[in-house]
Amino acid sequence: MDTTLLFTAALQLPDPWRVSGVELRDGEGGGRELHITIGFEPGSRFSCPH
Repeated sequence: MDTTLLFTAALQLPDPWRVSGVELRDGEGGGRELHITIGFEPGSRFSCPH
């Protein structure tokens, strides 16, 4: 399964939101960091918040 689809499902993102990138990076002190990029489908429309 594609990692971006897996994280989109795990985060239960509603349409049109999608996980567009997942990256595991080396952090400070030898730790690891998970970076998740969230975007939306091209051409999506959003209502104006009040």
